[in-house]
Amino acid sequence: MGAAERRLPTVAAGLGPDFRLPVWQDVTSADEDTLLESLDEALAARFIIETDDADRFVFAHAVVRTAIYSQLSLSRRARHHAKVGAALEAMHANEIPRVAAELSFHFREAGLLDKADKARRYARIAGDDALARLAVEDAARLFGDALAARNGEPVAGTRS
Repeated sequence: MGAAERRLPTVAAGLGPDFRLPVWQDVTSADEDTLLESLDEALAARFIIETDDADRFVFAHAVVRTAIYSQLSLSRRARHHAKVGAALEAMHANEIPRVAAELSFHFREAGLLDKADKARRYARIAGDDALARLAVEDAARLFGDALAARNGEPVAGTRS
């Protein structure tokens, strides 16, 4: 297994505590066989767990994910989150409110790459969606994230 293939679990860790195979593939640009081989190895090692959805996986434990994710430099993390945000935007263009909180998170994490405008916009969309669902606490947190993004402040309680 080459260096690029060994890095696949690290990239998956940057997607969040759970991830979808199509997003992972889009971000890595790996061919499907290579990705599935890496997935099988991570499943066998019990780093990740399959869900009822064939293309959705979760990390077995936050400590496992954090240990893997911490191998990325800050610069690589920022670029990775920018790629994930772009992939999610493209895949969910017709259902942005459903993934707006996730988009906001990834663009906030890509902050070194000046993605604060996108982070703020998606946090507002997610906040509006939460408010419409009467999820007031979620809405308050998301609107707070939008304000923090505007001011260039770090995200409180992020997924990573």
